[in-house]
Amino acid sequence: MLAELLQVELTGPGDDFFELGGHSLMATRFLSRLEAVGGVKLTLRDVFDGRTVEAIAAKVSDAGGGGADGDGELEEFVL
Repeated sequence: MLAELLQVELTGPGDDFFELGGHSLMATRFLSRLEAVGGVKLTLRDVFDGRTVEAIAAKVSDAGGGGADGDGELEEFVL
């Protein structure tokens, strides 16, 4: 989802959203799509504080995204 939004290939978990050309409008688009597709609500502050793919993924996980879907099975969510 981030790679598509940024129109770049992500190379690893340490990739920085803002160094790859991300900005506040893109972050807002990402958050809107994340909520619509994954049911996860993060704040713009979460993206600014997290910055890296790894940190944002951790925030998604903490918020309940990509976890158990109710029947004990894990659901994959691709950033």
